[in-house]
Amino acid sequence: MKIDLFENGITAWKEAINSLERIINGDVNFSHYRMFIINLQNALELFFKKMLYDKNEFMIFSFDKFKDQVLNRYRKARKEGKNIFEYVQTKQANSNAKLPDTVKFYESYQRLAYLYNMECFTDEVIANLEILNNLRNNIVHFEVKIEDEILTSLSKLLISCDGIFQDNIDEYGWGEVYISERLKNELEQRDLNTNKLIIENSINRKILETIDKNTSDYIDVDIEDYDVLAEIYLLNNSSEKLSKDDVASRCEMLVRHGFIEQYHHSYSYGNDDVDSIAVIQLSEKGRLYAEEL
Repeated sequence: MKIDLFENGITAWKEAINSLERIINGDVNFSHYRMFIINLQNALELFFKKMLYDKNEFMIFSFDKFKDQVLNRYRKARKEGKNIFEYVQTKQANSNAKLPDTVKFYESYQRLAYLYNMECFTDEVIANLEILNNLRNNIVHFEVKIEDEILTSLSKLLISCDGIFQDNIDEYGWGEVYISERLKNELEQRDLNTNKLIIENSINRKILETIDKNTSDYIDVDIEDYDVLAEIYLLNNSSEKLSKDDVASRCEMLVRHGFIEQYHHSYSYGNDDVDSIAVIQLSEKGRLYAEEL
């Protein structure tokens, strides 16, 4: 089965959209953020390469080893009356022949912006592309702290690139297939601060309300034992249709974002003996956001 740049890009794009939908619906966990960022960066890189390829196939290759790899492959392909892709494909069966390295992400959009003077790559678009690239690299290779406001920048980037691809890739066949007007409108009109996305979700609020009303059930429970937190929630909400895994995932999200905290309360028996209990309850942040709604 042959999969081209465009098809590969569309797969990554759709997976990014799926993760973004879950995030804006209040399921703001690290896994969904990770999949959104990685797939969005992957999709954009492939689509930018597709745009370069449509202008000149030569431009999708890195020039880091121009003479040894790029120019050499083109020279041999020309001698055999083939393009570089046909040449490498025929050689692969009997050798380790491979295509030269293609451009990196930042090179792909910079070539389009500066070598081809494409005005759609505004300063804001390029700045948001740099934000995306840094986030992706930190997630994959190191660690990252995702600020509450970053989703706004990434959403603006997604909508901008939607327009760029629609105008510049013939096969895109836009419409409701790859990003819906409903999602576009939601991204443009909603406050995408991640704390608000979390607290606006009715399921997340119900979990917080359950903890707030049933504090005694959460005494001496490890706050990072999300399965136990989920079990207690489901015992107090017998009609809940969510699975334990779904509730546990949301509990982890609420803990990580600081809506739930564990407090140690000390008490005395009237002598020198002091004891303490650990209680899980809403943080000040959790209460403030809940009161706003």
